[in-house]
Amino acid sequence: MFFTKVNGLGNDFIIVEENEENISNLKKCASKVCNRYTGIGADGILVLSKSTVADLKMTIINSDGSIAEMCGNGIRCVAKYAYENKIVNKEEFEIETLAGIMKPQLFIENGKVRDVTINMGSPFFDSNKLIAKKSIKSLVDIPVIIGNKKYLCNSVLMGVPHTVVFVDNIDDIDVCELGSIIEKNSIFLNGTNVNFVQVIDEDTLIVRTWERGAGYTKACGTGACSSAVIFNKIKSRHNKICTKLQLGELYVEWTEEGVLMTGPAETVFKGEMEV
Repeated sequence: MFFTKVNGLGNDFIIVEENEENISNLKKCASKVCNRYTGIGADGILVLSKSTVADLKMTIINSDGSIAEMCGNGIRCVAKYAYENKIVNKEEFEIETLAGIMKPQLFIENGKVRDVTINMGSPFFDSNKLIAKKSIKSLVDIPVIIGNKKYLCNSVLMGVPHTVVFVDNIDDIDVCELGSIIEKNSIFLNGTNVNFVQVIDEDTLIVRTWERGAGYTKACGTGACSSAVIFNKIKSRHNKICTKLQLGELYVEWTEEGVLMTGPAETVFKGEMEV
């Protein structure tokens, strides 16, 4: 398998150009390939293939072999890869995903992609698509009890399901322990990504994410967008939000056309692996 290792603010991926019929094989070997000790090491695999409705298609395989509908950091990496490897020669183009067609806008510097803006589409707050228990009608301040403490969860569908928990101090939170419990709570229809968010001021957030099917990640694009959207909806009225992730910043703007996310993507190395 020939591959390219990429990352978006530490959220790292393996890009493979493949035919769709081989995706099932990649699902089976995802845990081997993504293993950080015996494999390449990554949060997931991004498979590029031809599309009948867009310039190219992106399939996202999590490190556990499950399929994700959308990945904000991943699609920035794919956009950079596609341009710099001459799969597309446009600075604005379309990528087909399970969450719909995404339209990246590239910012080029010295022939290389410096930053990418993605219109992530509109957020959805339909409890029927996110919540399994019919008794829960609202997606705001859903109480989840862990140990002796209550955590108020706020959920949104941003291509994939995300839940935001506001905390006083992000350093006091065990993201892995709490995130893994909330992810699989029975109130969520198909599980959920979990974002712990500390508010710095009216337009700045610190975000740490537990990703469904992948675990703790240093950055999550859809998580940053979901956190900014929830913050705007229930706590602030600023449309432009800076989200501070572990290794850098993503900028999120909620507009009438959709949620715009801007940030970098990097190529790490290329190689070949037996699978």
